[in-house]
Amino acid sequence: SEAFRRAETVLIYDHVRGELSLDGLLRHPAAAGKRFLYPLCTAKGEMIAMLPGAWHSGAYGIREPVREESEEVDPAEIDLVICPCASFDAAGARMGMGGGYYDRFLKHFHRAKKYAVAYDFQIVKKVPMASFDMQMDAVFTVGTEFVRR
Repeated sequence: SEAFRRAETVLIYDHVRGELSLDGLLRHPAAAGKRFLYPLCTAKGEMIAMLPGAWHSGAYGIREPVREESEEVDPAEIDLVICPCASFDAAGARMGMGGGYYDRFLKHFHRAKKYAVAYDFQIVKKVPMASFDMQMDAVFTVGTEFVRR
């Protein structure tokens, strides 16, 4: 997307348990020169963005940056956030794994684009949204953009 090509700092995730892998995105020519950050869960329902210096297996077996050996980055520096999801709908509603980590974190973003990525089969008719749930600017599946607001 144009937002990815223009972004200098991108928050992505390391996939687990059937989530869509972003490994190919990291090797794409448009990824050259970008700063890729990863989430670090710091407390129940809370996460921060880290520029990884070292990795370990964190909560739920998710590979995450080692806090003491990585750099925390202010959300204001992030141009694009790419989130995993369990399901999504055509309106850009995203359902995660139920912990609310991304929704709580994304409330700090005012200028960054918020994208979700998923498999085609994860689209549903309607995702229920609570007042704290964050709407995505776009949802992409492999090779297809489903939603653009």
